[in-house]
Amino acid sequence: MYSVEVFVTYKKSILDPQGTAVQKIIDQVIDADINDVRIDKFITFTIKANEDDVNEIVDSICDQVLINPNMEEYRYELKKVENNS
Repeated sequence: MYSVEVFVTYKKSILDPQGTAVQKIIDQVIDADINDVRIDKFITFTIKANEDDVNEIVDSICDQVLINPNMEEYRYELKKVENNS
């Protein structure tokens, strides 16, 4: 079994209106030099799959369900966990 952490981000060429709004609020509230605020997604799940298949399955989940490939990209980390059930 694997624990999966997926990080979904806008492509650099895509404007992030939420990030821009948060940056404006930060500028109003805090006197600091904050730039390039981006709002990303973080998704976690566990998967039961053999070592040979897990990357292919996670890539399929990300490509078909979790991201809009025109605007977003992803990366993920896998951690092997013990199955206690």
